[in-house]
Amino acid sequence: VLTHDVEGKTGLARCPRLAQLEIDLGFKSSFNFVPEGEYEVPERLRDFLSDHGFEVGVHDLHHDGKLYRSRKSFEQDARKILEGFSPQGRLMTAGEVAALTAFLCSEAARGVNGQGLVVDGGAVQS
Repeated sequence: VLTHDVEGKTGLARCPRLAQLEIDLGFKSSFNFVPEGEYEVPERLRDFLSDHGFEVGVHDLHHDGKLYRSRKSFEQDARKILEGFSPQGRLMTAGEVAALTAFLCSEAARGVNGQGLVVDGGAVQS
């Protein structure tokens, strides 16, 4: 697995050219961004990467070496990361996950089989 940790503005500027090179060579990688770092990830770039089969992830919220300084701060930063990558801007509720589970266990879902369902508010684009 090839990954790219996009650490700064220079790295961000190189992403389109790097992605095109990988497309030309016939492979895909993962681009991992820093959402609250020194740059903003343009929606156009994120869409381009996703549309061309690249994974888009988070390298760290701030990339300051403090992600794991305490359990509380980790949970807060992890929530921000997940919320930031969901098009709905929030995490899924337990009730929403339970409703999907109930449906899948119901007679109405008898035709659904062999599927992997991601319940994440659209954070993972397929």
